[in-house]
Order: sequence, then structure tokens, then C-alpha cells
Amino acid sequence: MLFPNWTEASLGLGFQVSASTGAKYNSSKNDRIYIANFDVFGAPYGSFAVGNPLRDPVSQECALWMCIQTFVVQMSSAQQAQTVLSTFSTVDSTMPGGFSGADNFTYPDLPSNMNPTPHTSYTVNIFASIALQEFLSSMFNGTVLLNLESQSPSSDAIEALWNGTSNLNAWMQNLAVSMTNVVRSSDQASHAVYNGTAFQLGVTVRWVWISLPAAMVVASLLFLAIVITKTARSPVAVWKGSPLVYLFFDVDHEIKDSVDTHAVFHKYGRLEKTVGKRRATLKQKFDGGWTFKAA
Repeated sequence: MLFPNWTEASLGLGFQVSASTGAKYNSSKNDRIYIANFDVFGAPYGSFAVGNPLRDPVSQECALWMCIQTFVVQMSSAQQAQTVLSTFSTVDSTMPGGFSGADNFTYPDLPSNMNPTPHTSYTVNIFASIALQEFLSSMFNGTVLLNLESQSPSSDAIEALWNGTSNLNAWMQNLAVSMTNVVRSSDQASHAVYNGTAFQLGVTVRWVWISLPAAMVVASLLFLAIVITKTARSPVAVWKGSPLVYLFFDVDHEIKDSVDTHAVFHKYGRLEKTVGKRRATLKQKFDGGWTFKAA
């Protein structure tokens, strides 16, 4: 990788991704099915050609390979959580042996702690792995040119990878999970062992939350029943709710005699002062009518 002298240059290569055979993840060992090996080096994400963008460079080796995982998927309150329990990736990926009468790389028997399904073999198609290698090797092979006010990545994939260099391990894990989900969703094979177990299905009702409105409904029904009972037992007929009925009520003679009609009706407020505070009860007369009698 050749980078310019940033003390003099104002435009040039600032970040590079190059395909490789790997050092830490050495694909020549043929102990894994590698589908991508590449190195990243250069200026941190967001750098410009100002000063020395390579004073704190990013440098890391990355790799992707095929593996078998056991995991637990849980659904709680409409939230899905997936936890990986164990991973197995050891396989003889020597190409000449793979092509001798077979189209697949076949994994050896899985360890017992992975609880493998009896009489089940796990394979990876050789041509599928080659296609992935060719696609990813070209995708993860590019540069980012830096200018004083802009960056020019060679592809969207390189820009995305450059953006993930702050935590490249997490970025690679997300990429691997995304590819794994695609592989799982495209596999149309149906096995009963993968159906899972539902430990709880249903809706949990929190009764405390509805206790107040429920109590109000019950209280209103109880109050309605009391009103109906009291109304049915009351000697006063159902017309008591109409204000026009009072036009047909009579007044006890004792109350009338205590009022000087000439003096009361012609002076403001005299009627209320004279009989306004007298106690009276509503009594039914012999003819069926009603009258107010002095209490």
C-alpha cells in the first residue's frame, strides 16, 4: 500500500481494502471454508486531506468463513432475542479432495455439546463457496481518496466498511449475521427439530390496571339499582321530574291565611320573606290531587 506524503499532498489515497490470503486467518491451512479474507488500512472514518490524516491509522485483518451454530431464539412481548450457544467451523476445505467425485464440503461429526440431529450431515456446496469468494473478494477490494473537503470511496461497500472501522469486529459480526439470516431464510428444508417449543402462548391481563374502571362500572350499576328500587317504593308518582307539575299543586289554607296577598304580591321579595322558609310536606288529597301542607 502506497500512501502519499500528507504533509505536502492535498489529494490522494487515504484508506485501502485489499484481498489477501490471511495471516491470522490463514486460508492456506484449509481448516475452514473461508469466503473472504482482506486487510484494511488507512485514515479513520471521516478524515480529510488536512494535516496528517494517517497519524492514527486503522489497521486490521478481516475474514468470513462458513460455520455451524447452535442458538436459542426467544420471543417475549413481541421482542425476538437470539443467543448463539456454540460454534463449529472445523472442516477439510482442500479443493482437490472436494472435487473428487463430490460437489460439497462435508463437516465431520459435530461435538455432543451441540446436540446434533442423528444421521444428519452438514455440507457446503463447493461452487456456492467459490461464487461467494469471487463476489466478496471484488466487493472488499477498493480505496477511499481524500481531498481537502471531500472523500471519494470506490464503492458503497468500501464506504460502509470504512464507516465500521471504529468497531470493525462488531461490523463484521453484523455482516455475518445478515448473511446467516439470508442462508436460513432461503433453506426450504423442514425439520421437526427446528419447530421449537412454545413455553407460553397467550395474553397476560393485568387486573390491577382495570380495577378502577371496573369498580366504577359496578358502582354505577349498583346506584342505578338503588334508584330504581327507591323510585318504585316512593308514594310520589313518576311525574315528579317535570317542573310543570307544580302548576297544578294546591297550597294548604293555613299557609294561604298567613299571607296578606295585597301586601305580599305588590312588593319585591315580600313573598319569599313571608313563606319562603316555612317547612311544608307534599300530601295527597282525597280527590287524588297533591297539596303542600305546613309541616
